[in-house]
Amino acid sequence: MSFSYHKIKHLFWLNLLSKFLGILYIDVRTAQEYAQGTINKAKLIDVSSADFEQKIEKLDKTCPVAVFCHSGARSMYAAKVLAKKGFSTVYNLKGGIVFWR
Repeated sequence: MSFSYHKIKHLFWLNLLSKFLGILYIDVRTAQEYAQGTINKAKLIDVSSADFEQKIEKLDKTCPVAVFCHSGARSMYAAKVLAKKGFSTVYNLKGGIVFWR
């Protein structure tokens, strides 16, 4: 079985999707990184924490989700996990918060 997620490269598309889909933003960086600033009032769920999978299991799998980290590597991993766990629509913000600022 294959699992997929979408890569978002342009802020225009992200804003358009947000407006019509009510996307939940998940910042998968550490609490220290999150404290330095995030985007779109994202929910912090640190992908490196031991309870990452437990925390994502509590989310609505039918709600579109956009994940991001600093540069894109951790969020790519998180997007794969979310897709594998059955989330219907998963977006990875390509390039991370560095690209989106």
